[in-house]
Amino acid sequence: MIIKVHLVPNAKHEGVVGEYNGMVKIAVRAPAVDNKANEALIELLSKHYQVSKNKIHITKGNMSRNKTIEIN
Repeated sequence: MIIKVHLVPNAKHEGVVGEYNGMVKIAVRAPAVDNKANEALIELLSKHYQVSKNKIHITKGNMSRNKTIEIN
């Protein structure tokens, strides 16, 4: 499964916020430094889809808010 995500770091609440330009808008509490926001995103998606974290990969946009995520 491939999903497009718009990530919002440093948010007060974590979770799926809604839709943004055709992407799923997801907020995480982690800051966008040292890959912490990406790790928090993978953790959140892992719980949501009930798959292990190693099955979730950021295929595009690792350093951007707009990301393409592949879930195996």
